[in-house]
Amino acid sequence: MNRREMLRLLGGGAIWPLAAHAQQKAKPVVGFLSSRSPNESAANVAAFRQGLKDAGYVDGENVAIDYRWAEGRYDRLPALAAELVGLQVAVIVATGGNAPGLAAKTATARIPIVFITGHGDIPMGIGAMKRGAADFLPKPFRDDELLTAVARALARSAKDCQQRVEVVESRRRLAKLTPREFEVFRLVIAGRLNKEIGAELDVTLRTIKTHRARVMQKIGVISVAELVRLAQKAGVAPAEHV
Repeated sequence: MNRREMLRLLGGGAIWPLAAHAQQKAKPVVGFLSSRSPNESAANVAAFRQGLKDAGYVDGENVAIDYRWAEGRYDRLPALAAELVGLQVAVIVATGGNAPGLAAKTATARIPIVFITGHGDIPMGIGAMKRGAADFLPKPFRDDELLTAVARALARSAKDCQQRVEVVESRRRLAKLTPREFEVFRLVIAGRLNKEIGAELDVTLRTIKTHRARVMQKIGVISVAELVRLAQKAGVAPAEHV
């Protein structure tokens, strides 16, 4: 195994920038996607911001709100939803009919969405939930229901972000290993004995013990059980039996 193959098994580093972004991000961002204009929605937006504040989320302090307005041009919604996804917002609040929610769900399968349905269209909302929306709120609904749904989505987003950080941290630790040590690591978590690993890699038992000790030292663990948990977080499979 060479270094390139090892990094491929570790995800190629593709997720690492995402984790760095998640760690550096000072506050979560709520994406607000509407088919209407800012003027039409001014009163609702003011109430939404005040409700978030009452719930402990102050715009500009511990949360930010990024607005996208279609201003009646429904054909703009897919691009606007994609912009919010590109900003890696924590949650998208889709309002102004069913179209914004559907545009948001087409744009992302990862970001939680609070889907506000139009005219009490419960079947449409249920369909959105099946496609992965975090919540749907048929009109009319109470303000506290909307805020509860947003807070729940923010909590879900924070949990997902933490899980991604754990994945990256696990892969970062494994990237300290040499390709040979990584091979030994995968054989160890597969449950192989030292002599079996030595036979498969065609090296002495003493060499395998040295590699194994270095793996434990570099990763910072003291048991095979910890190695297995680390591999599971990193998404690294044990070596296959031959």
